[in-house]
Amino acid sequence: NSYFAQGLLGTMDISFKELCFNSNVTNSRLFLISFCIVEFLVHSLPLLFIMLTGRRLLTSLSHSHSPFTAETTACIKRIGLIMLFMGLLSKLIFQASMNIINLHNLNFENPWEFHWILSGVITILLADIFERGCHLQQEVDETL
Repeated sequence: NSYFAQGLLGTMDISFKELCFNSNVTNSRLFLISFCIVEFLVHSLPLLFIMLTGRRLLTSLSHSHSPFTAETTACIKRIGLIMLFMGLLSKLIFQASMNIINLHNLNFENPWEFHWILSGVITILLADIFERGCHLQQEVDETL
């Protein structure tokens, strides 16, 4: 059901369901290197961008007099888009690239991660609410 490999800090247990292939890997060193690189690019790097954008969001919230600013709205929308793209593309890219690198064929199954898609849509809707609040805040500031 899974592929066991000796990693740097212990053994790695990688499910064949996640990899989308269940045949034996011919070159285990190529498999481990490609797995680490693709995993970093597809899963870890977008999460790092989400954390950095969240840090920027919290910094802008602490320095502003109101949470309804253009920078806050942009940060929330950027986080939502990254989540949406992770849900739509990360598993597809991961499975396709692992299959191309290791088995030299293009194969993938169920390439969407619905929890990321749902989280991204909700976050984008929250960004739209903040954008409306930003317009209302600007209107109130101009009135006063």
